[in-house]
Amino acid sequence: MNGKISAVRWFEAAFVVIGSVVGAGFISGGELVRFFPTSGFLPYAYSAGIVFFAYFALLLACGKRYGGFDGVLRAVFKKFAPFVRVVFGVCCFVICATMLAGIDSVFWESFGIPKSIPVISAVVLVCVFLICRKGIGGIGKVNLILVPVILAFIAIFALRERGAEYGFSVADGAKGLAKALLYAGMNCFLAAPILCDLGKQAPALPVALGSAAIIIACAVLILGMICKEGANALGADMPLLYVVGKRGAALGKGFSIVCLFGIVTTLFSSYYPLHTAAEGMKRGELFRISVCVGALALARIGLKGIIDTVYPVLGAVGLAFGIACALCFFGERRGVRVPRKKDNRSVN
Repeated sequence: MNGKISAVRWFEAAFVVIGSVVGAGFISGGELVRFFPTSGFLPYAYSAGIVFFAYFALLLACGKRYGGFDGVLRAVFKKFAPFVRVVFGVCCFVICATMLAGIDSVFWESFGIPKSIPVISAVVLVCVFLICRKGIGGIGKVNLILVPVILAFIAIFALRERGAEYGFSVADGAKGLAKALLYAGMNCFLAAPILCDLGKQAPALPVALGSAAIIIACAVLILGMICKEGANALGADMPLLYVVGKRGAALGKGFSIVCLFGIVTTLFSSYYPLHTAAEGMKRGELFRISVCVGALALARIGLKGIIDTVYPVLGAVGLAFGIACALCFFGERRGVRVPRKKDNRSVN
């Protein structure tokens, strides 16, 4: 019985990690076609996979050693930890807006609901708001349901497609590699609060390895299908949605729901640190409500605009954050530990 419980918790932890990356931009291919070459992308995808694995393992291990995300910030940045916390908050706020813009794009392209009327995105945000009250455990249970559906749809649709392009080339050289690394750095950085808190109980290496492998496998499948379709798909706000929609209206609407699932799982990782930051605030609920309203307003910029302008900057910041964590984790003298702040959040 204990073995079965441990297996469920392992999958739950892995799906939380996967769900933090596999959001609107990933599933639709919008992020992928902007960070990876549209031909010969395999070596760059594999390079990003190695960074995902190493970064995931590092954050999970740091979370275990220092007692969660707040402990990691205190250990790595010391007196500058509050400032770094604010930087994280701003970044997560932007990604919240990105996910909400993704919801608007999905329902505009598939159901004709105008982007100027963010009813669906507002309802989703309210649901995320309520689930985050239950901490990592609540997020894990939802991801245990949604993430397998996402992965199954991508795999099944990819198997049906013939002639997808999975080229192997290094023609893009250092520029292509840099963009792939920025993509991995950005996603790991934005998932850091959840990963560090998850690390208090989740095994670092197996969760990191399994999560990174699944993420990159899905990225390769999605890129292959989009590149096969050509310029029209590559130029769309949500390229894979364009591809799926051409195979049938019903299938396109089904994929829209899958995209929504992916948006929800990533919205958890971006809203969660903002939600927990309000703990202990005198007007914490007002802060949370203000964050939600502000994210809905920022989402009016649109998904493509945010990805093109903000994501590369977040990637550079993310890689710098990972290097700082690695220097602290591996440079710390044996036997020395940073005092931990008591934290009752858990994955149970």
